[in-house]
Order: sequence, then structure tokens, then C-alpha cells
Amino acid sequence: MKNLGKFFLRGILILLPVAVTLYIVFGVLRILDRVGNFFIPFFDLPGLGLLISVLIILLIGYVGSFYISEKLIDKIEKLFYKAPIVGKLYSAIKDTLNSLIGEKRSFSKVVMIELEGFKSLAFLTKEECFLENHLVVYVPLAFQVAGLTLIVPKDRVKEVDMDPETALRFMISAGIA
Repeated sequence: MKNLGKFFLRGILILLPVAVTLYIVFGVLRILDRVGNFFIPFFDLPGLGLLISVLIILLIGYVGSFYISEKLIDKIEKLFYKAPIVGKLYSAIKDTLNSLIGEKRSFSKVVMIELEGFKSLAFLTKEECFLENHLVVYVPLAFQVAGLTLIVPKDRVKEVDMDPETALRFMISAGIA
């Protein structure tokens, strides 16, 4: 009887991550299937929306690689940037995606910072800083709620032999993964 509470908590710890992950995945798939229904309303095939979405993304990526398309994309982006709230949101999303998967990945170098007696893993985001002999690092907080951007003296930053994916998994899981 005294172990019931422990078993219940363990069950929650096992089921909750699975349930939340499946909920998000199926929610995204449901949205993508609506894309399929939009283009082909008379034909309901599960997964068709995902396929159409991938094809649309590939087509946009292909067309966007041409010089003429780049000029059009630049003009559209300028419209987004000028919009009061939308501009900030668009800029934050674009910068985050570019730092994670773009050509100039900001999160490609993992470092260990030492501050006031504690150490933390971080990503080196900028080697030139407005303060001399300082670097700019980003420390994601657990469960990706937010993160800290710190300007740290160079002598307190050491490069770590760890790939960014492993470091990010370690940081956002609060060191558990």
C-alpha cells in the first residue's frame, strides 16, 4: 500500500512525456492533413497533407534559390520587418532558425563557462564583442523556456569537445539526458 504513491508517480513520469510528444506530433499531422484537404478536398488520404507540405517546402526552397526570387523574398521580408509586432516576431524566428540550421550556425561551438565559482555549458554565438577580450555565449535553460545571453571574459571560456546536439539535449533536460 505504501508503494502506491511511488508507482503512481513513476507511471506519470513514464506516460506524460510519451503522451505530450504524441499529442504534439499528431496535432502537427492533423494540421498538415488539412493542407492536403485544402488542395485536394475530394480525396481524404492520411499523410497526404504531410506529403504535399514537404513538396511545397521543397518547391519554395528550389524557387527561392534563384536570383530573381531572392529579390522578391527580400522585399517580402522588408514588409514583415516594418510591421510593428510581426517584425519582431519574424526577426526572432528567422534568427533562431538560421542559428540552428542555417549556413552560419551560431550554435555550432560548445563551450564551458566559469563564473563566480560555477561552471555551465553554453554555445559560443559571437567571437567579436563590444567589450574587449570578451565573448558572447548563449546558455539555454532547462525545458527550453528561455535562455541567457552572457558576455563572458575570454579567459573564463573553454571550448568543449562535444557536438551541439548532445550539448543542447544535456542543457534542456537539466543535465538528465
